[in-house]
Amino acid sequence: MNQTSGLRARCRGVTLGIAVISAASAIAASAATTTVPPELVAAWTRNVTKADVKRFVPGETRDSPTGVWTMTITTKGQIGFYEPNNYFPTCKICAPGLWSDLSVTGARLTILPKLQGHWAAECRARPRGVYRWKVSGSTLALKAVNEKCGYLKALVIGTWKRT
Repeated sequence: MNQTSGLRARCRGVTLGIAVISAASAIAASAATTTVPPELVAAWTRNVTKADVKRFVPGETRDSPTGVWTMTITTKGQIGFYEPNNYFPTCKICAPGLWSDLSVTGARLTILPKLQGHWAAECRARPRGVYRWKVSGSTLALKAVNEKCGYLKALVIGTWKRT
């Protein structure tokens, strides 16, 4: 390899590196520009019952976690769901059992398809889930507009209380 072809190869590498960094920056910038209405940003709780699970996941035989779940919505457009007795507001290393990015447009809240966490397996193949939301005082009502995953319907749909 002569000096000129070596220089071309290094330049291609630099160009490729710049393109990858630019794409990553654009993705990060788009995620960072998600605007979440301030009235949604909070920790919310809701009692998920066996009836909720049975209504949306017919034939469910596992012992799905029921009880008071905590849902957190951040200013950065992230949503997390903590199983009963697993949310500690001051804990810096605690992680939700289920989390994703979200977007909000008007009265629609969309949980994006990149669902993560140990309760996400049943819902990973789903498209985005769209919900209608309304905050009234210290309550948040969520209704499904388009959600294919029964487990998420059982968890998300209903009235949440601000903690």
